[in-house]
Amino acid sequence: MSKQSFEHLLEKYLAGECTPAEKQLVEQWYNLVGKELQPPQSEADWKITKAKMWLKVKKQAQIVEPAIIPFYQKAVFRAVAAACVALAFGIAFWVRQSPESRQAAQLLSKEYSDRIEWKNQAPEAKTVVLSDGSKVQLQPTSRLISPKSFTGSVREIKLEGDAFFNIAHNPEKPFLVNVGNVVTKVLGTSFWIRGTHNKQIEVGVKTGKVAVFEKKMLDKPMENGVILTPNLKVTYFADEQHFVAGLVEKPEIIKAAALNHYAFDFKNEPFEKVVEVLEKAYGIELFFENESLKNCTLTGNLEGLEMYEKLEVICQSLAASYQVRGTRIVINGKGCQ
Repeated sequence: MSKQSFEHLLEKYLAGECTPAEKQLVEQWYNLVGKELQPPQSEADWKITKAKMWLKVKKQAQIVEPAIIPFYQKAVFRAVAAACVALAFGIAFWVRQSPESRQAAQLLSKEYSDRIEWKNQAPEAKTVVLSDGSKVQLQPTSRLISPKSFTGSVREIKLEGDAFFNIAHNPEKPFLVNVGNVVTKVLGTSFWIRGTHNKQIEVGVKTGKVAVFEKKMLDKPMENGVILTPNLKVTYFADEQHFVAGLVEKPEIIKAAALNHYAFDFKNEPFEKVVEVLEKAYGIELFFENESLKNCTLTGNLEGLEMYEKLEVICQSLAASYQVRGTRIVINGKGCQ
């Protein structure tokens, strides 16, 4: 079913022109969003309800809408790539050349003499608890190598494959994860690494902050590396030896924002204020390409929706669109007076 067919059937239902089978189908759609079998009182409410309904119908029926041209195929990608290079220099303030880094460089050049090795041959993830209390969800076919105890000034392990890490906080002993030619450095945070194919390695952050850089740049990571905060990820392309930063597939409300109990039930709220709430909740920058969009207002409850679902519902109700560009989201549309 196309979106046009969906809206046409809704119009028939509201006009009382549906067949019994069509009526039953539309009533099922209403049930998906927990709404009574009548349109909301205001037009703004109805736009939000209709957008949420289409979102649920599309997901349930596994409808794939026409794809947006991948960003890397567009000319503007070159500007973002340049921004990623600039972002690399930001790493200097956190991972400068230090005694810990120099010691880690020595550690990386040799295998552990007193080590433990885990290999997950099960079909589901396996939990590994390291000597410092850090936990690793090791994915199937993945392998982890660690010293029996972390005795030096750094905690260092090696990963082959995919894993999710929840690292015990210890500012005195940075934690290093080696995957192929890439090093991920943390103090205490949670993040995932996908390194099944060393030609393309991904690192994404759930909580805290991590630095990701090439192993050969351990003493001068600012020359080719990035800093990641929650809901950001980076992909390392081994053949080109460069990083491209972006957003994770399913951004989550960040821990600090969750403590503020951000509400997503909006009543005639300016779009600019709605965007501010989303930015604070997810720690992601949203940018208006058309300034007049800030004048639009939104009424509707977006609780229970994922971030991209929220954006899709908002944009459908305001005749706008959004696009992920690097580590930020750009919103465009005609706007309002």
